[in-house]
Amino acid sequence: MGDIANLDDVDIRICSILSDDGRASNTSIAKKLGISESMVRKRIKRMREEGLLRIVGYGDPWTLGFPLATMIFFHIEPKHVLAAAEALTAMKETHFVAVTSGSADIVVRCAFKSEKSLFDFLFGPVSQIKGLIKTETSLLLNVMKRGGNPFTS
Repeated sequence: MGDIANLDDVDIRICSILSDDGRASNTSIAKKLGISESMVRKRIKRMREEGLLRIVGYGDPWTLGFPLATMIFFHIEPKHVLAAAEALTAMKETHFVAVTSGSADIVVRCAFKSEKSLFDFLFGPVSQIKGLIKTETSLLLNVMKRGGNPFTS
């Protein structure tokens, strides 16, 4: 985690538009903001180069054949938390890994094709994590909201 980004109002408005539509063209963004297309292009390039902006696609796990979407809560011995998070980040099954405050030390989001693939994950690579105390797995039964725009109030 680094310093807070120094974004001005135009940068924030560009990010807001891209949060709503990651495929918005520089021309359409420029028209909405009343600025030149080259200014939009340069600002997006700068924010991407500085690691302030990432534009990614999202595939719905259920539609793509991964009906078991999960949040897995990891309880890890304190001295092993960061190494465990790094190990989890390297696993192909994980889509989101965060060290947290609260009852769990690490929260991980995964999606699986079957109960067997979830079982194999938990009792295979997860069971080898040094300092693992326990896991708690929650199945995501009905996702009510995904994404969102943090730039709008």
